[in-house]
Amino acid sequence: MIRNPILLHCGAAVAVTIAVSWLDIRPLGVLFLILLALWIYKTRCSAAIKIILPQHINAKILEFHDRVVKLRKEHPGVFCGIVSSCLAVLAILGHMISGSSFVVFGLIAAGLVSTKYNFQILKVENKEALIWP
Repeated sequence: MIRNPILLHCGAAVAVTIAVSWLDIRPLGVLFLILLALWIYKTRCSAAIKIILPQHINAKILEFHDRVVKLRKEHPGVFCGIVSSCLAVLAILGHMISGSSFVVFGLIAAGLVSTKYNFQILKVENKEALIWP
């Protein structure tokens, strides 16, 4: 049995990549089907799943957001240049990198992040149960 969780996640990502390429499954189609299923589950079921980030990650995200808002208010020209440059780099990378490899790299990154940080998953039940039409 593999004891290293990072090695286990990387091995699972490689196995999924091989299975997807061998079975000729389109990863973006699978991704969008999963997103549709999650949306249907979230809007039609009475229970919701909430992922709670650790405090230090949440603090870093809020600090980054405040710095971006401050930059936008104080230096709008610099902010516009930075955003335009980031979008241009994304456009070039999007042309060079296929969608399936982007999904695979995202899965690997998600596996590595989930081994480093401890996320809490809570099940929150809504007071109003939605009725299927």
